[in-house]
Amino acid sequence: MFQVPDSFFTKQATLAFARRGAPFTFNPVLYHRDLLTLLSTGAVVLPTFEHHVKDPVEEAIHINYQPISGKVDFGVEVAVVEGLYTMFTGTEQLIDDGNNNPHHQPPTLKPIPIPSAAEIAAWTSCAQLYDLRLFVECDLTVATERLTKRHMAAWHIPRAEAFERASGSDYDNSVVVQRTAANANI
Repeated sequence: MFQVPDSFFTKQATLAFARRGAPFTFNPVLYHRDLLTLLSTGAVVLPTFEHHVKDPVEEAIHINYQPISGKVDFGVEVAVVEGLYTMFTGTEQLIDDGNNNPHHQPPTLKPIPIPSAAEIAAWTSCAQLYDLRLFVECDLTVATERLTKRHMAAWHIPRAEAFERASGSDYDNSVVVQRTAANANI
C-alpha cells in the first residue's frame, strides 16, 4: 500500500498549521515523481507522516520490488494507493461557500492559494495513473467524529480542542475531497 499524499505534506516550519491538509499543503510534484519512479522501477524511498510529531518523516518507507524478466513485476495483482487527494486534479473548487459546514458560524474557510501550472499538471497526471479510481464516501458528521477521536489519541488533547480542529480545517478539506468524487470510476 502506498499512502498518498499525507506523507507528502510540506513541513510545519514552512506552513501555517491551521490549514494543514488543504491541497496547497502537499507537494504534488514530489508525489508525482515518486509515484512514477515506483511504477517504472519498482523501487522508491518515500516519506511517511507521523501524527504524534505532526510532520512528515523523510526516507521512512523503502520499497524495492525486484524485476522479473527485466520488467517491473510487483508480484501482486492489486496495488493500493490511498489518500485524500488521489483523485484531485487541482481544478476542483477550493473555496467553500459556507453552506456546507454546519459547524462554522460564519464560515471560516478563506480563499487558499491557486495551484501553480506545475502543481495542476502533477495532480492531474497522478490522478490519471490509476487503473481504477474508487471514491469511498463517508458522512461528514461521522468523519468529523472519527477525526476528533484520532486527534485526541494522537495529540493527547482535550475533546473540545480536537473537535475544533476536526470541525474546522479538516471539515473544510473534506468538502474539497468530496468534490473529487466525479473523478472516480466507482
